[in-house]
Amino acid sequence: MSDLSQSLVLSSPGASKDAAGQIIVAKSDNPSNLVLTLDDLLIPRPASTVIFPVHDLSAAQYELKPGDLLVVDRTINPVDRQLVIISTNNELKIRRHHVQAAKIAINLPDTPENGGKPLPIWGTVTYIIRKQ
Repeated sequence: MSDLSQSLVLSSPGASKDAAGQIIVAKSDNPSNLVLTLDDLLIPRPASTVIFPVHDLSAAQYELKPGDLLVVDRTINPVDRQLVIISTNNELKIRRHHVQAAKIAINLPDTPENGGKPLPIWGTVTYIIRKQ
């Protein structure tokens, strides 16, 4: 993953993060003193975040198009109906996460059943950047 903060600075220096990682923008009368980068907004945990381009045409079932970018965090647990990346047959695939009756199930329409066991979640999609 490249360092987007070098090329995608939306404003200039003046923002910081609090203990919870939330962005704090310093109050200023000069808007050019505010910093807000895509890294700040989309990647709060850079060490565990990966950006994937969508290549798979079957991703259309999740309203994704080739060229869209998925921001994937490997450390957070998904919530019901959130997109996840699973690892199956040495491939990473996009799926929708389902929680049913305290049992985790992954919607795998094109994958053979895994003996009733959920496949390992490789990461959780936190943002989708659409290609126009």
